[in-house]
Amino acid sequence: MSKIIGNLLNAFAPLILVIFGIAFIVGGVIGMRQADSFTPTTGTIKSIEVTPGVGDESDTYTVIVEYTVDGTTYYSDLGQLNSGDHEGKVIDILYDPDHPEHIIQPGKKGAMIAIGLGVVVLLTGIGTGIRQILFGR
Repeated sequence: MSKIIGNLLNAFAPLILVIFGIAFIVGGVIGMRQADSFTPTTGTIKSIEVTPGVGDESDTYTVIVEYTVDGTTYYSDLGQLNSGDHEGKVIDILYDPDHPEHIIQPGKKGAMIAIGLGVVVLLTGIGTGIRQILFGR
């Protein structure tokens, strides 16, 4: 039974890699487009809460940012903690004009990393598939 599962995983590994590669690329492109469509403003970090990781998991952070859009004050979780962040720090943010409660930090570094990783995984999947077709392994 385990040999059958192993054979199936080997057979589908290239397809799985291609799917993951495409997913990373699409996610990166969406992230880049999202950053271009959001509106810049500044916000103040109001609180940073740390949830300790369990076992091998790393700590997670809730970074609450206060900012004002069209006279309305919002409090949103930034979703990440950057080095040098502290309560009271004024930071640049981008908000979704259609849903001002949704914020991200400016920059496309994360999206570029996702696209790069996606390309590597996609090419690995294609190469593995070609090798399996040509050499039967």
